[in-house]
Amino acid sequence: MLDKTNILLAIVVVILLMCNLILYNNKFLTPASDNQKVIQEYNQREQNIIAQNTEIDEEQARMSDEEIADEKLTDLKSMGEADRMYTYVGDFFSKIEAEDYEEAYNRLYDDFKQQYFPTLDNFSSYVQKTYPAFISLQYDGIERQGEYYIVTVTIKSSVSSLSFSNVQQKIILFEKDFNDYLVSFQVI
Repeated sequence: MLDKTNILLAIVVVILLMCNLILYNNKFLTPASDNQKVIQEYNQREQNIIAQNTEIDEEQARMSDEEIADEKLTDLKSMGEADRMYTYVGDFFSKIEAEDYEEAYNRLYDDFKQQYFPTLDNFSSYVQKTYPAFISLQYDGIERQGEYYIVTVTIKSSVSSLSFSNVQQKIILFEKDFNDYLVSFQVI
């Protein structure tokens, strides 16, 4: 019985020694070229994943912008005339507040631009001198004259610590289509 136990023990020891030799061989004696190959494959996979994620992010961002535009258009179509005009005025002054003067300038009537602001620089200078950096609007009234809307607003600074005298101004809007409008205003 002792012989069988010794033989069994010897077999287990031999198996354990072989396992250790195999592990030692794989860990320390693996050629460096195999490691480089694995590293290159890993880097290539990582680059592919990053490229795929970038494409997905760009697609989601593009879809988000389109979805936002569709939602805004749907909202505008469901509004009454006065609310749409108030939205357009708010949009125009948001562009000014964000210092996106070119977009705001592009919303001006051509005749109005030629008469008061022949260049974007003229418009930018006027805006910077006339309006506060942080704009708050109070809608005082609206009237319609044919296809034109005249919105009276009081322009305030939304930061109370700034010394800015409130300005009342008339904004004239022409709606060509939903979310497609032109603006002129009382120059002060």
